[in-house]
Amino acid sequence: MRVHALVILFKGKRVEKTYNGWTNYETWLASLWIDNDWRMSESFALQSGDLLGSYERDEAIERLAARIDEFLESTRPETSAGFFDDLINTGLREVNTREIARHYVESWPDESEGE
Repeated sequence: MRVHALVILFKGKRVEKTYNGWTNYETWLASLWIDNDWRMSESFALQSGDLLGSYERDEAIERLAARIDEFLESTRPETSAGFFDDLINTGLREVNTREIARHYVESWPDESEGE
């Protein structure tokens, strides 16, 4: 299955860029790798539940996004300054960790649903 990116240009300026339902390719890719590693996915899912037990939804999303940022930075391969370092940094800056965090927080079962 081939997935396409959608880029809409209006008067030469980018208006919208999405990829397979995510903000962009980089966010989709990060989410894909996280979801395909069950330990990582389970960890972020459980963290979202813990955060929802202590914070309102928006604050839980912000805190989980910060943890995802920390995770991505901590697993970033060591490279010397140069072309590949710039490519990695550019790609990481484009990852919308808030959107990934929102995905986990919104997937956590709502306690009030069982009532």
